[in-house]
Amino acid sequence: VIIPTKDRERFTISTLRDISRQLYRPLEVIVVDQSLPPATGIRKSLESIGLPYLYLWVATPGASRARNTAISRAKGDILLFLDDDVRIDDECFVSHHVGALEGPLVGAVCGRVIQDGDHRKPSGLPPTAWPSLGLVLGGPSCERAAFVNNLAGGNMSVWRTVLDQVGLFDEEFGAPCLYEETDLALRIRAGGNRIAFRPDCCLTHLRAPSGGQRPGGTFHDSRFLSFRDATLVFRNHCSRLALPVFWSSMACRATLPIFKLHWRNVIQDWSGLIAGTRMYFKLEMPKNSH
Repeated sequence: VIIPTKDRERFTISTLRDISRQLYRPLEVIVVDQSLPPATGIRKSLESIGLPYLYLWVATPGASRARNTAISRAKGDILLFLDDDVRIDDECFVSHHVGALEGPLVGAVCGRVIQDGDHRKPSGLPPTAWPSLGLVLGGPSCERAAFVNNLAGGNMSVWRTVLDQVGLFDEEFGAPCLYEETDLALRIRAGGNRIAFRPDCCLTHLRAPSGGQRPGGTFHDSRFLSFRDATLVFRNHCSRLALPVFWSSMACRATLPIFKLHWRNVIQDWSGLIAGTRMYFKLEMPKNSH
């Protein structure tokens, strides 16, 4: 179980308590702490959960970097990634992930995520990505099982052998970032592995008000990141010949809020699209581009 955390000591300790009640064994817990100063309470909590653990502190923040650091030290064949602000009521949560991964050709599992305090109807469409149009649709709150091409970073598991095949998380997404797990999911699918969305692998996301990857400025909120990171996902998975179609689709979406006079949204969307486009041309095209 791999948990990146930053400035969320109280939430992380609560998550660790839930993990300690899991029935599945053997189980190793790795926490990658990016807090400044280091969260000493997390180490003490790890010592008390009765499971093999590893506490790592890294000074440079970033979800992809933290996960990759943990992967390099993990001993297990199955890697389960969680956010640091989740609650897990089901003692068989880990067992459900492991059971789902044992399905034919299943390389990864996306679990259900219920947002705390969100009383809206669950999404009817499971997590789905259309990189050629920059679209990420559906959501991990879906109540029906399906095979998908996307993952939810706060509740996902993958075989280590699959990561050996397709590579680790792309650290070029930086910190904060939004679609680094989508990028990994598309590589998993391109490698011939299926991703199972399983609503029985369910947890509650508490949405901590601060810390973690939560953006802290006008140009680093979720709208900016969604447009910037969608461009990076396109860069990694689509042909440059499709760039005009992608950019036109994104430009239309970035402009739509103007009809409701949501000027701030327009600024954030276009800022994200421009930032992603600059990174697109700055970074070398990957070898696996079509």
